[in-house]
Amino acid sequence: MNDDNKFDVVVAGAGAAGLWAAVTLRDAGKSVVVLEASDRVGGRLKRGTLDNEVIDLGGQWAGPGQDFTYKVTARYGMETYPTPTIGKNLVEIEGEIYPEDDDTGVTDNVVSSCHDVVGKWVDKLRDPAFWEGTGPLEWDQKTLQAWLIETIDDPRGRDYLSSLTQGMFTVHPCQISILDFFGSFLEHTMEAEISTTDGSLRDCFHGGFHQVTAHMAADLGEAVVLETPVRKITQDSKSVTVVADKGKWHAQRVIVASPPPMASRIDFTPALPFQKGGYMDRMPMGSVIKCLLAYTTPFWRDQGYSGHAFIASGVINGVFDTTPPGYEGGILVAFLGGNNAMIWSDATTAERQQRVVETIAGLLGPKALEPRDYVENVWTLEPWILGGYSCIPMPGTYSIFGDSLSDPCGRVHWASTETAEKNAGFVDGALRSGERAANEVIALL
Repeated sequence: MNDDNKFDVVVAGAGAAGLWAAVTLRDAGKSVVVLEASDRVGGRLKRGTLDNEVIDLGGQWAGPGQDFTYKVTARYGMETYPTPTIGKNLVEIEGEIYPEDDDTGVTDNVVSSCHDVVGKWVDKLRDPAFWEGTGPLEWDQKTLQAWLIETIDDPRGRDYLSSLTQGMFTVHPCQISILDFFGSFLEHTMEAEISTTDGSLRDCFHGGFHQVTAHMAADLGEAVVLETPVRKITQDSKSVTVVADKGKWHAQRVIVASPPPMASRIDFTPALPFQKGGYMDRMPMGSVIKCLLAYTTPFWRDQGYSGHAFIASGVINGVFDTTPPGYEGGILVAFLGGNNAMIWSDATTAERQQRVVETIAGLLGPKALEPRDYVENVWTLEPWILGGYSCIPMPGTYSIFGDSLSDPCGRVHWASTETAEKNAGFVDGALRSGERAANEVIALL
């Protein structure tokens, strides 16, 4: 046990936020060490293999408005390929399958009308007068589930938006306020968040997005220490002491770059202000299971389908074609989010696989029943993370705790996608938060 490690900065957490914070500090000439609880780097980015193809078990996409992601990945020579969009997208509503441009009027009357209603409510947030009255508190205290019941008359629309919410935010509509829900679409519309052509799902990375954290860790070398959970952080007017499973580290500043629920488990001395600790305690991680299936051919394209579908009922919320260039077959990615993930987390892999392929077969035909390989990552059971994609404040949290998640506490600074001022919930937000925290520290050293 080494108790005499001295650095300018200790970073707790080797996900995208923590690693980029450390690289930024190292670039500025500061000494830094990164302590990671897990046996790997990456956090919510994770490497996997499917049919001998390297794939992403975690974060995978980037798109317009995520310039910071492209800047960081370009530094490491990473290149993108467009998400395949060959054919028609599908929507399942009440057990019926519709193409997005069907001539029955269902997608216009249900899907398009729902998007229009959401867009009109997002516009209310853009009015400065909204923030001067009681609107923010009232919206923070109302769940999306209550709003759906009050506002969306068509039960098909409610089912569609409920499933979409669970796929995008990985929580049930009763677990998110309308302030958080509509506020998420101020930077990019709901349509853009789910678009594989000109939105957040536009680009995949050759070799996987997870490589960016591997490159950063390689940059830092021995400064990254794995299997070293941080247990206690003590600060005084001059320094910080970090106690972890492999010893003590002393520094002038510390950046905690863990999801808020994990960060709140650290013993802080002196204790964190109630506003900070209370906020973190009320930000549970969402629930998601990511499944990837390899097929001999991308058979859905022969039927005129893109492989991109949203499901309003069933065990999965969405499915996408992410077949990389040069791969001889076809690859689909499916997500169980929110309630689906919570219900199915304790099932066996075989049970989940059966339900997933059955659901996809209902969309794309019987050939989906015979994948030549299947892998999954149950993020609700992932050590030191316990969910994904990100943390969602419980309804009413903003009313009490305000917007203090990224504020430093003495010599303790914070980085994670949840603390980002832009693109919170995305890898882009995590990277931005890491640079913001690093620059805070650099200015004070």
